[in-house]
Amino acid sequence: MAAHVVPIGGAEDGAQQPGEAGVEVTATELDEAAGAFLPGAGDTRIAEHAQVVAEGGLGDRHAKFAPPAFATIGKHPYQADPDGVVESPQHVDEGDLVGVGMSCLLHGDHGTLFDVLRTSNIGVAVNARPCTDLTAHVVVVTGAGSGIGRATAHAFARAGARVLGVGRRKDALAETAAGHPAIAVHPADLNDPGAPQEVVDAAVDRWGQLDMLVNNAGATRIMPLAHTTAAGIAALFDLNVVAPSLLAHAALPHLRRSRGSIVNVSSTYGHRPLPGAAHYAASKAALEQLTRSWAAELAVDGIRVNALAPGPTESQALAAAGLSDPAIEEIKQAEAVRIPLGRRGDPEEVATWILRLADPASTWLTGQVLTVDGGLELT
Repeated sequence: MAAHVVPIGGAEDGAQQPGEAGVEVTATELDEAAGAFLPGAGDTRIAEHAQVVAEGGLGDRHAKFAPPAFATIGKHPYQADPDGVVESPQHVDEGDLVGVGMSCLLHGDHGTLFDVLRTSNIGVAVNARPCTDLTAHVVVVTGAGSGIGRATAHAFARAGARVLGVGRRKDALAETAAGHPAIAVHPADLNDPGAPQEVVDAAVDRWGQLDMLVNNAGATRIMPLAHTTAAGIAALFDLNVVAPSLLAHAALPHLRRSRGSIVNVSSTYGHRPLPGAAHYAASKAALEQLTRSWAAELAVDGIRVNALAPGPTESQALAAAGLSDPAIEEIKQAEAVRIPLGRRGDPEEVATWILRLADPASTWLTGQVLTVDGGLELT
């Protein structure tokens, strides 16, 4: 799709001529520039979370976005590829509106690079930091080697947090941390005795504190009643219920000190039936009840506890459950048909809400289970 470059004042075809590069831009002018393109968006939050990184024209350089943020070329959206790079579709001259990614106001808590080039005397490139500012906070994210866990680790790192990514596969954790200096990794099997305490100790030994715990690691198992075994039930509950409980227990002294938060990752099937996988659903229902009970128990300490219940999301969970590729594809297609929004979720969409639940700014939110499933819960 061809780009339609529109001057920020709204006139087409360069009705106004840009001024010289290097003009100093004030917070007020920056807000006015943003508000001219997105009415109602120009407020001081933009200036507060903005840092001028370049002035004048961008030429035909690439613009860098944090997935899944959007660049806007005129009124045409371009979604970032997995590497977060959106190529300029045509040569961009100084003063043209190259792109606006108002992530703080429109697209959640993604750190988006958006370029606001004013056509009246000012041309600047602005790097918008996430609205959620977790600088000086430390978070442990389990199951960080792929899927929702990896996306969550990235989301917290972009928000300024120091992240300890935990998982069983060392190579997968290395991929998660690649290019993210704020992410450290800790390979561990959370079912091993002592592993939960070792995870918490690793974070505290490295950074001296722990502010947030994201219990994301979990297991999925297709196990109809006719094929149910004690070992199968135990494997599900060990990872989905026991491990998060022991992690929260180990983290509790530090969370009391920081008045921190816990986010448990449940499932939409924690509160709806799942024929053929009843014990998986039961384990997630247990995690949701732990969430509510811990929220009531720990409120006196200022610790908030919430849960996110995602619907079917692109991840390696089905493969990890031992299903064949044809079976996985059949399940994915059947799930997409049942979801009102017509598709499975992306890990980044789920991570956005995990970040919001953990955000210290959510000061009066606790004991809640937020379902993010494309409307599946409505069916």
